[in-house]
Amino acid sequence: MVETGVFAEPCSTETRFSRLDYREVAEVAAIALTEDRLLYGTYQLCAEGHLDRNDVAHLMGEVRSRRVLA
Repeated sequence: MVETGVFAEPCSTETRFSRLDYREVAEVAAIALTEDRLLYGTYQLCAEGHLDRNDVAHLMGEVRSRRVLA
């Protein structure tokens, strides 16, 4: 994206889903693997909002002060 100005993903630009911070996923995985407090639980890891690639490209463009295409 930095070089081309295009944010590419292997799905439709209109597909909406929650995007996670993988550092938070890693933290939960570490807790699950090293402690007992999550035993026998079922958890959904999700984030607020359901953005499509066009939404994300727009946000990236705002942050970088340049146009980013999906």
